[in-house]
Amino acid sequence: MKRAIVIIILIAISITGLFLMANMALHTKVQPTTVQTSVYQEDIKIPILMFHNIEANISNSFESTEVTPEEFEETLKAIKDNGYTTISLDQLNEIYNTGKSTIKKPIVITFDDGYLSNYEYAFPMLKKNGMKANIFIVTSNVGKEPGLFPHFTWDQAKEMEDSGLIEIHNHTNLHKTADSLSDEEFLESVRDAQTDLEKNLGKRKVKALAYPEGKYNDFLISKLKDEGFKLQFTVDKGLNSLKDKPDKLKRINVAHFEGGKNIIYLINRHK
Repeated sequence: MKRAIVIIILIAISITGLFLMANMALHTKVQPTTVQTSVYQEDIKIPILMFHNIEANISNSFESTEVTPEEFEETLKAIKDNGYTTISLDQLNEIYNTGKSTIKKPIVITFDDGYLSNYEYAFPMLKKNGMKANIFIVTSNVGKEPGLFPHFTWDQAKEMEDSGLIEIHNHTNLHKTADSLSDEEFLESVRDAQTDLEKNLGKRKVKALAYPEGKYNDFLISKLKDEGFKLQFTVDKGLNSLKDKPDKLKRINVAHFEGGKNIIYLINRHK
């Protein structure tokens, strides 16, 4: 009899325990899983690479401003293999606006002038690798062949922008340097180019200018900043930090034999 009573008590205790556990489970809130986003701030260094034309056969006269298709493709592979992520100027502007980057190793690829080779060679390679670039164009030369090399058309520019990988920006309307014009003439060339861009490609999310041959003065920097050109690109050498002003951005010129597998050495040389 006593044994039966003990068994009944043990069963009752077990049932009570199970009920309490179930009740606790029903009223316990499940905490959502949070994903931590790394933020990189003042110590970040941003390389901005400067290209111009891509040519299969490069003469000695153009070695400083041209790379071969193979060199450009190897450059893309090298920066990707070394952990860099290509960003647009919209993204670069956001980094300077917020003072931080969620990308550990951002890098900016730029082209000056708007050569047809940017469309024929660079664009397919960038699409293949899912990488971004930014092209500064001389708007009066669009679709023309003012010198030895043809420039891409507005339709080709739109096709590149529509891909989401390319942004097209201002390299003035005349491609005359700041020291060869009066300040007002140079400003007019910039304004005319911006009008051309917005007429043919739509309003730019961010206004950006690359100075022809990198020639600038403090008055132009200040005046154009007042007119909304927050991002202004020079040919001054070096990397860019968040402590630097985005109206005097430095760039690394990539010449023949300096790109490809040598690009990481070239970047590190400027640190």
